[in-house]
Amino acid sequence: MKQKLLALLLIALLMPTSMWAALAVGDYFDDGLLKFKVTSISPNEVSFCGFTKVTDIEGVFTIPSSAKDTDGNSYSVKTMPSIVLI
Repeated sequence: MKQKLLALLLIALLMPTSMWAALAVGDYFDDGLLKFKVTSISPNEVSFCGFTKVTDIEGVFTIPSSAKDTDGNSYSVKTMPSIVLI
C-alpha cells in the first residue's frame, strides 16, 4: 500500500502545474468587466462574449487584444460576436 501511495505522489509531483487548473476549450472566464470564452489552448485564444454586469459606457470602448484568466495565463482575443453597442 505504501508503494502505491508513493508512486501516486511521485506522479502527481511530476505533472506540470498547468494540468491541475488549466482552462479547456469552451470554458469561460472574466476579468471583472469583460467575459471571454476559450476557443484554443495551443495557442491560447479567446473570444469576447460580453460584459459580466450591466455597464454604462460613455465614449469609445475598445475590446482588448489580450486577456488574462484568474491564474494569470494570457490569451489573445481573436473573435467577438456580431453585436451592436449603443
